[in-house]
Amino acid sequence: MELAAFSPSYGMVPNTEWASDGKKITLSITLEEDILTDMQRFARNIRLPQNGFFYNVPAQGLVRVSLDEQLLFSRQMPFSQFGMVQSLAPELLRIDFSPHTGEVRSVRTIE
Repeated sequence: MELAAFSPSYGMVPNTEWASDGKKITLSITLEEDILTDMQRFARNIRLPQNGFFYNVPAQGLVRVSLDEQLLFSRQMPFSQFGMVQSLAPELLRIDFSPHTGEVRSVRTIE
């Protein structure tokens, strides 16, 4: 996906049509293939309960940012919105989330 363009003369511009010396800034996100296969298998074989706490187990994706053909950034990152949906029983629970990814870190029953 083309995000914008960068021109030494004009700085950031919406696309390369705005500046003859502009270079495309692109973003690419690729999910790991085995994660997609696991998600499809999970969706076919498991029925989730009707109630409880639902959350996504983050999927790993490779994020790349390029300036024309030059790779500027590449890193594996978690994506909660692409992960498998899991469910916890509808009990009184204390659930701790990661402030960075939103993933569930721990679950404890409140007594």
